[in-house]
Amino acid sequence: MQELVEVLGIYMLFFDRAGYGDSDANPKRSLKSDATDVEELADALQLGDKFYVVGCSMGGYPAWSCLNYIPHRSVKDSSLHTTISVQVNR
Repeated sequence: MQELVEVLGIYMLFFDRAGYGDSDANPKRSLKSDATDVEELADALQLGDKFYVVGCSMGGYPAWSCLNYIPHRSVKDSSLHTTISVQVNR
């Protein structure tokens, strides 16, 4: 697996959302702030203009946020085993 990752040039990054794990809480956290956090992290790590986002379980929320709020940066987004309830005003 490691060899395949190196051949394909894959860079996997895992982080704690604001208020989870070892990260600081952010009482104003929102779906949009999750996306901007991902964007700022990608910029700080110089990952490039576009990147893939995969969210597992609760990570589906920030993955969906990237698709919704920073679609110009996401090449492709995937969510694994996540239920997201979205209210659509019609």
